[in-house]
Amino acid sequence: MVDSPRSFSLFKLPDKALKHVARCLDHVEILCLSIVTKRTKQLIKSLNIPNGRFTLEICDDVNIVVPVLRPLQVRWNYDDIDSLSIHTTLGEDFRDVRPRKLTKEGFHLGDWIRHLLTIFNHEEVKRMVL
Repeated sequence: MVDSPRSFSLFKLPDKALKHVARCLDHVEILCLSIVTKRTKQLIKSLNIPNGRFTLEICDDVNIVVPVLRPLQVRWNYDDIDSLSIHTTLGEDFRDVRPRKLTKEGFHLGDWIRHLLTIFNHEEVKRMVL
């Protein structure tokens, strides 16, 4: 008989251990973890991830530029108002063919912008390009 691996609840870990786990995650995983609960949002915020200017670029869609996430590009699309798409920039104008989508029930563009500002410890959008 083969023993199956035992599982444990990540969220039962004490904050210090959970913070250590979060530091081992990549940026997409950090974004995903940050939208799970208020506790995980505050946990990600407490990591004090260094980052530069927070910028919005509004054209056919909305790009939310968070320098620490490069080469990832966070994008909000008018056709899919409930989710963010995360694209990996592979070089000059090349994008990952399979963007990842983040969704959170009831979240719209303003909610996403406030969430990203909060977890990256910004009080405001520093630059907007129209």
